Amino acid sequence: MSVKPQIFQQPQTPPQTRQVTIMGRVLYQPGPWGSKRPVRTFADLEVRARDPQTKRIGFVGQGKTHVNGDFILTTDPINALMASDMFLEINEFSKTHTYQLIPGPVRLTDIFPQSLGEIIVPWVPVHKELAKVNSTSFEDTQSLARKLCQLLKSPAYPTLIILFRESGGAINNFKWSTRTELIFYGLMQGNLPKDFPSRIVEPLWDEGMRTKSDTSAGAIVTILERLSRIDIKELETGIILNPLLAALQRASLSDNFSYSEKAMEDAAPDMTGACVLLFVAGLMAKDKVKPKIKFRPIQSVHSSFNETRQNLEIEISISR
Repeated sequence: MSVKPQIFQQPQTPPQTRQVTIMGRVLYQPGPWGSKRPVRTFADLEVRARDPQTKRIGFVGQGKTHVNGDFILTTDPINALMASDMFLEINEFSKTHTYQLIPGPVRLTDIFPQSLGEIIVPWVPVHKELAKVNSTSFEDTQSLARKLCQLLKSPAYPTLIILFRESGGAINNFKWSTRTELIFYGLMQGNLPKDFPSRIVEPLWDEGMRTKSDTSAGAIVTILERLSRIDIKELETGIILNPLLAALQRASLSDNFSYSEKAMEDAAPDMTGACVLLFVAGLMAKDKVKPKIKFRPIQSVHSSFNETRQNLEIEISISR
């Protein structure tokens, strides 16, 4: 009786897979809106890889940018034998930027936490307007300061100013609010003091912005003229902007809305708000104006969600 030889099957090696964590920060092209303006909650992130056999591109992970443009995401388990040419796609509305992660075949030794640093997308901010004065929009603080100077010298009423907020969220959600937005929120509650102009000018003198004018309105015109000569790079150093914002906060009596640790720092919107606060104070000193401050929600359609933006409106008229 013959004995059949036994055939032993070789144990199959389980597919070699590993997840990868990717982190970084996404920025817009530099411009008057900022040299490092972050892509906040607008961008969708997708990690993709190519199958070396079929050449098809597959989806292996996703995420979104956060308030400061930063992100951290972890991919699905990646089979090193079935992946090639890994890359990150950054999508904002109809624009797409591709960032190469791993060119060519993917090896397990390649799959480790990837810190990408700063990624600059090849487009400008979707919402690059900082403010609108009546019917004129402004994308930089210098031209806005010059316009407010002209209006302060020759006022026309009523005047409507809109400060555009870049992201949505409740105003008491500090991570969505710049420092000047919190000051405006305090003033919106009816806390605007009658001596607001003098309360602004005096501390600014202490910060090196002394003028020769003997009136608050004249001093504010001179200060706005000086601010109109400061570009975004100088603003971002904080040497001029930080003392200015500290003086405005003290003058506004909005101490209940501290921004020292929680508020979003963004030089261009902060200087925009500071110029408008100075303008309001100048008109109060000159014509005893009565400003009305309110937030108005605006709906924007995003590729994957509806975004709510709250613009800050300041309506200025003569007191009755």
